[in-house]
Amino acid sequence: MKYNKLIFLTLSIAITLSSCNFSPSKPEVKVVSPSPQSQANTLEVTRASDPILAGYMAIKNAMVADDSLSVSLAIETLHSSIEERIKNSKQSTDNALYVKMESLALEMKNQNFEQQRMSLIDLTAALLDWNKSNPSAEKIYLQYCPMYQGGNYWLSMNEQVLNPYYGSKMLRCGVVEKVLN
Repeated sequence: MKYNKLIFLTLSIAITLSSCNFSPSKPEVKVVSPSPQSQANTLEVTRASDPILAGYMAIKNAMVADDSLSVSLAIETLHSSIEERIKNSKQSTDNALYVKMESLALEMKNQNFEQQRMSLIDLTAALLDWNKSNPSAEKIYLQYCPMYQGGNYWLSMNEQVLNPYYGSKMLRCGVVEKVLN
């Protein structure tokens, strides 16, 4: 009887890990920092033509890499980009979205790394709303992890799934739900 339970438990764990493409080794992920010296590095953040989208991608990429310092720097950059956009915005519907994103960025500044990962859920929803009225020139992938907090989305400029919610723990957990723009 004990052996049956052990076999069942082992199979359950194996199925769970394989369903999210569990990889025990930490892959090399480069994160582009907001500094000018990093412009020689190329990652999706450098491909985003809009500073707000670039800021979001920098946050997401830093979370993928489990790099809390880069997340904090990217949040600062995003916040600055949003503030600038608010100053220059003339459309009230866009302005409301910018204020919402600014509020989320301010919250994220004062959170620990795991709380910032949780806040990525709301930031992603705000970016999705924003993208409806400000479509990106670039192709954006809406990706989904069925395991994080009951299932949640994020945006990526790469089709390959790299999960910001779990980082190296379950890097490939997720699927591409659809292509935006």
